[in-house]
Amino acid sequence: DWSDHEAQSMSVFLNGDAIPTLDERGRAVVDDDFLLLFNGDSEPKDFRLPGEEWGETWTVEIDTSVHDVDTEWREAGSTMPVPARAVVVLRCPHEAPTVPAGAAATPKV
Repeated sequence: DWSDHEAQSMSVFLNGDAIPTLDERGRAVVDDDFLLLFNGDSEPKDFRLPGEEWGETWTVEIDTSVHDVDTEWREAGSTMPVPARAVVVLRCPHEAPTVPAGAAATPKV
C-alpha cells in the first residue's frame, strides 16, 4: 500500500520461467529467478525468502549497503537481513531447458 507511511519495505519476485517472449526461433526464453528486497526504513529489516518451490538457493548479486558483494548463498525459506535504506538483489540460478536440435520449444502460457 503506497499510501501507508508505515510500510517502508517490500520484495519483488521476478520469475525467469514466466517470460512471455519467444526467441527468434520460437523457443521459450528462460532466465534465472531474481528477488529484489527494498528496505526504505531507517532500521534494518529481516525478509523471509520464498520456499523451495520458488528456488532452493539464492545468491546475493547486489547489495547497495556495501561496496563489494561477497558471494553469499541463502537457503529457501531462510531469513535475509537487509540494512536500513538499502536494496538487495538475489539470484536463483536456472538451467535452460534442453531442446533437441531443430525443435521449437512449446511456449509456456
